[in-house]
Amino acid sequence: MFVIKRGQVSVEYLLVMGFIFAMIIPLTIIFLQQTENLNVNIALTTSSKVLKEIIDTSEQIYYKGAPSKTTIKVYFPERVKSVTISSREMSMLIQGYKQATHTVVYPSNVNISGSLDAFKGVHLIEIKSMGNYVLINESKK
Repeated sequence: MFVIKRGQVSVEYLLVMGFIFAMIIPLTIIFLQQTENLNVNIALTTSSKVLKEIIDTSEQIYYKGAPSKTTIKVYFPERVKSVTISSREMSMLIQGYKQATHTVVYPSNVNISGSLDAFKGVHLIEIKSMGNYVLINESKK
C-alpha cells in the first residue's frame, strides 16, 4: 500500500497549476495580438470598399454633367485618422497595430476635390459635378 503525504500532493498540485498558467499566459498574448491584427485588416478592407464606392459614384456623377449631384451613405471604420482628396486619387490613413499607420489609396479617372471629416461612423457624403471636376463634401443634411 502506498502512503501519499499531504506535502507531496500540494507540491504536485502547485506544479500542475504552474504549468497550466505557463501555457495560458502566452496563449492569451497570442490571442490578443491576432485579434488586433484582425481588427486592422477589417478596417483596411472597409476603408478600401468605402473609397471605391465614393470614387465610382464620383465618376458616374462627372459623366452625367454639371448640375448632377447625389448623396451617399458610407461607414468609416474605427481606425481612420485622416481622409485626403487630391486631384486624381483619394486616400485614408488607418491606425494599425502598435502605432503603425497604413495608407489606403484609390485612384480616380476624373478630377476630384473636396474634404471629408475623419471620424468613425456613418457619413452622408454629397458628390456634385462642377463641370470639369467633382466636388466631394460632407452633406449638411
